[in-house]
Amino acid sequence: MFQQEKGESTEFTDALTGRKHFEAHGDRWASLDENDALALAVLMDRLFQRGGFTVEGLPGRYDMLIQPSGDCRAAALVSENEAGEPGIDSVYPVLLGRRHRLRVEHIHEWAMPVHAEAELYAESPATGPLTFFEPFYCRDREALEALKASGGEADFLLSAWAYRVQRAGEKPAPALRPHLVASEYLFRLTVKEAAPTEFCGYPVWRLSVELAEGAAPLFLYAPERALGGLVPQAGDELEGLLWLCGHLADAFPAWKD
Repeated sequence: MFQQEKGESTEFTDALTGRKHFEAHGDRWASLDENDALALAVLMDRLFQRGGFTVEGLPGRYDMLIQPSGDCRAAALVSENEAGEPGIDSVYPVLLGRRHRLRVEHIHEWAMPVHAEAELYAESPATGPLTFFEPFYCRDREALEALKASGGEADFLLSAWAYRVQRAGEKPAPALRPHLVASEYLFRLTVKEAAPTEFCGYPVWRLSVELAEGAAPLFLYAPERALGGLVPQAGDELEGLLWLCGHLADAFPAWKD
């Protein structure tokens, strides 16, 4: 049902950029709980057993089930198989982000599910080149392809999900450094604001940070497990590993903070 449960490879190399892409979401769940399967089960319970979702009808074969409120939501892509039976194709976080004007340079579409998930290579003078997961790709695929072809710019909301966080050491480092696979970065960032939130019952901190001093704002969501007992505060300088994501600014206007 999920790609990571099929015994298939989830690591692919992009033919144009040569970057490796990990095409599954298990790392997100492992940052919530040592038992990532349990974390996924909790998410599924929140979405399905408790009826905690709304249906976003999408063009084509997929629909999206998504939590109706909050800055840190779970979403599932669903479709019908050839026999007309419904199935779950993917589950992932959808996060409230900060606005950036970006130019899309390249799109890496995931192998499975078909035409449903992708990572974008984009850039701006403020951020430089970035690669990030696009949660609404299954709906906005044609718009994103047209944007890339035109060379134009569009507003995106960027956010990040922390896999691990610790206080920064003495050695200086860039705000973001590419890690082993695309969309993952080693980071060193200063917290401007810190506010508690939650993701399907798991405690999470939403940290306001900047990729460049006075510019390129970002929301960094840090699960309690990723923080390892650290309670973040404004002024803290932190480092760790994050997953970057973002979507067109008008892709999901019904945010209810």
